[in-house]
Amino acid sequence: MKPMRALALLVLFALFGGCRALAREGPAFDAMAVLRDSSRSLMERMRAAQTLVQLGPEAKAVEPELLDSLLSQTDLAVDPADPLLKQIFPEDTGAGSGFLRAATARALGSFVPDPRSLPQLISLLQDRDVLVQFQAAYALGSLGPEARSAVPALRQMLRSDDADQTEIATFVLARISPDPEIEPAVPQLIATMQGGNGWVARFNAAVALLKLGREETKARAVVRDEVSLGLMLPLLQDTQPMNRLHLCEALKLAGLPRQDILELLRKTNAEDPDARVRDAAQQALGTLER
Repeated sequence: MKPMRALALLVLFALFGGCRALAREGPAFDAMAVLRDSSRSLMERMRAAQTLVQLGPEAKAVEPELLDSLLSQTDLAVDPADPLLKQIFPEDTGAGSGFLRAATARALGSFVPDPRSLPQLISLLQDRDVLVQFQAAYALGSLGPEARSAVPALRQMLRSDDADQTEIATFVLARISPDPEIEPAVPQLIATMQGGNGWVARFNAAVALLKLGREETKARAVVRDEVSLGLMLPLLQDTQPMNRLHLCEALKLAGLPRQDILELLRKTNAEDPDARVRDAAQQALGTLER
């Protein structure tokens, strides 16, 4: 390599490297640095986790670091002698790490992840903390059909006797549906809908099947069930946008033009802060008001 060419490449590397360094500054990176600093108090680190949640889509800037920390065995470790930890869990100071990890994981549901993060998100579906599992599910759900590579793991979760596992699996499958990649899960979805582990899983499985155009009569009856629907409607005010989106789509599929449902959808269409949810509410209204 000629000396001048080598010098030019070094200059370019410095310039682009500097750009990357500048780009990796801001409140999300500051919060992430505090989260990963074990010398900071639990109170400071919890505030940093809350900052990431409040940043919403801006937290995507630290997506790789966030996932690395959640998958790490040490990044979010908490000093057992921390005063706040002793105050919250006087009998179990070993709960600190799980407490901080659950708070940190909430940031996963506040932005649409990069599809390249799918392997890490799928790994988090098997996390030891169910709260982390749910946040990974919201992240996968926001990818919709792009999360199709998670189907084998979701099918395995459907075999569980644990209600949380089946709820998570059916939720993500309903978000991936009607992508044909979920076809291998159809028999399990039908079994879950007919007598699965928990009414939420039955509801979610019915939504997934309706999107596929399968078992429509039975699935619509499950989604229209007065008790289940009454318990699900409050999700239109939930803080998690994926829950609001999921319910708007379910109400469209249910085909129930009830006045209370129409009013809730109109309010969602007019006021929801998430454009995806507003659009789903508008589509549901378009179907129900015909």
